[in-house]
Amino acid sequence: MPYIPPDTLAKIKQIDPYTYLKTYTPSELVRISGNVYRMRSHERLKISNGKWMWWSRGIGGRSALDYLIKVEGYSFLEAAELIMSQASLQPPQTVDKVSTGAWLQHHSFCQNTNSHIFYIGNSGSSRNSIL
Repeated sequence: MPYIPPDTLAKIKQIDPYTYLKTYTPSELVRISGNVYRMRSHERLKISNGKWMWWSRGIGGRSALDYLIKVEGYSFLEAAELIMSQASLQPPQTVDKVSTGAWLQHHSFCQNTNSHIFYIGNSGSSRNSIL
């Protein structure tokens, strides 16, 4: 039976599902809004804020390890070994968190309230949600 040192296991458990999927299977992620994603192969599985939830099955978790065990059907050791082998070939790229509202920046062409509403409205928001 393989042995996984406790410090390695702690590192494996720290990898969140978004980071894992974005690094190793980016084509599976479909952005819904903000930092909420769904899976291409499991439409009811949502990923947000370092957690995942498969609504149609009522299961969820906080790590890539949980995801591989509960969704993909790997055993604990298989999932841990898969993450270790992938991380040794290509370390997961962590994504910096963007603070709320960082996307809204003041531009010099926005001289008054109407031009702000026009600018925000053209970014995909409806006029009613702005006012």
